[in-house]
Amino acid sequence: MMGQLRDTMVLMDDERERVAYHESGHALLAYVLDKTDPLHKITIIPRGMALGVTMTLPEEDRHIVARQYLEDSLCMRMAVAWPSSSSTATCPPAPPTTSSEYELASAWS
Repeated sequence: MMGQLRDTMVLMDDERERVAYHESGHALLAYVLDKTDPLHKITIIPRGMALGVTMTLPEEDRHIVARQYLEDSLCMRMAVAWPSSSSTATCPPAPPTTSSEYELASAWS
């Protein structure tokens, strides 16, 4: 599920530390953001194409998801958030870069 273990991939101590900080950022956001799935597993052992993985699992099956769930999940996966006026973190709005993206963003607003 997480990919094949890469025994031949040997990381230096400083690389392993950077991977640990990177994955802890994903884990921290999964914990702080309200609508993300709960954390299941975090590893800094290289597997597949990844140097580390932060895995969440949903508590129940979903057929339709809310916009806030999608936004929080995207923020957690991209590791982008900052504190807002409330007690929880919020995902920053991404500025549109093309006219078609602007039209799409306007439709959601």
